[in-house]
This record gives sequence, C-alpha cells and structure tokens, in this order.
Amino acid sequence: MAYEIATKTTYLSWGHWVENGMTALIENWSLDARSRDHYFLGTVDEWFYSYLTGIRRPTEPTFEHVEIAPIPVGNLDAALCHVDTVRGQIESQWELTEDGLEFEVAIPWNTTATVRTRH
Repeated sequence: MAYEIATKTTYLSWGHWVENGMTALIENWSLDARSRDHYFLGTVDEWFYSYLTGIRRPTEPTFEHVEIAPIPVGNLDAALCHVDTVRGQIESQWELTEDGLEFEVAIPWNTTATVRTRH
C-alpha cells in the first residue's frame, strides 16, 4: 500500500499532493486542508529507508544494534539508501537480477546488525 501511495498521482497519494503544488505534508488528504505542515501518518522517506531498503529503527539505544530487512515491492528492481547515525553511516542497497536478489549492507565498525531478506 505504501508503494502505491508513494508512486501514484491520483487522489489519496503523496504524488497527488506533489502534482497539485504541495511542498509539505498537509493535515489530511483533501487539498483544501487548513494546515499544510504536518507529519501526518508518516512520510515516504521513512517508508523508503525503514521498509523498502530495510534500515529499521534501532533495537538498542544509539544504533548499537540494528535490524536490516528490505522488502522489494512493485516494479522496482533496485533501491539504495543510507542513514546517518550517531555511530556513523548505515547503508543498504539491493538489486533484483536474473539470479535473484543481490543485497549489500554497510554498517559502522562500532555497530552490529541482524540482516534478513524476504524476497
């Protein structure tokens, strides 16, 4: 569902807002919403790094341990993302190839990770 909301440009999507000149999240899906600077129900970037590329919220304080579990969706054949943390940069990238899922992760030296794939 997040992939659909992120990629379509018709009503009830982030793309619909962009197509209609919105530059921030608005109070609700209606274009005539009063407030135009809301976190709303999350953002496409959070979905992108948390689910699509799989860099989940830390399971230990200060990113001492992280879980990385990407979920390829839709017609996407690749994704790349990095998140800057207090311990350094965490990176996740994947690509669907003829041989299957190629997946690469980079974590700081002072961090541990549990890595899973669902493809």
